[in-house]
Amino acid sequence: MTTTIRIPIAGGGTYSPDFAYVVETEKGQTLNLIIETKDTSSSDSLRAEENRKIKHAERLFNQMEADGLSVSFSTQFQDDLIKDIINKALENDRSS
Repeated sequence: MTTTIRIPIAGGGTYSPDFAYVVETEKGQTLNLIIETKDTSSSDSLRAEENRKIKHAERLFNQMEADGLSVSFSTQFQDDLIKDIINKALENDRSS
């Protein structure tokens, strides 16, 4: 059975991010890290549809975080390394 994250988008339909990682923090807690990868150098190069999907994902995960779930959403562009995104999410978790 395949399990995917489905994010509702305006106008109907859903969207699924590319990767989900579960990372244990230094505090021994779980951080859920969701990453959407894009083969462009920045969000300026994305089509309007892609930007809309990312904005919906950001809103959903920000609300989940506000509700107490340890979750972080990030977009990975061409020059971004996954390890750097994970480290940044862990740093943000440490400071919160």
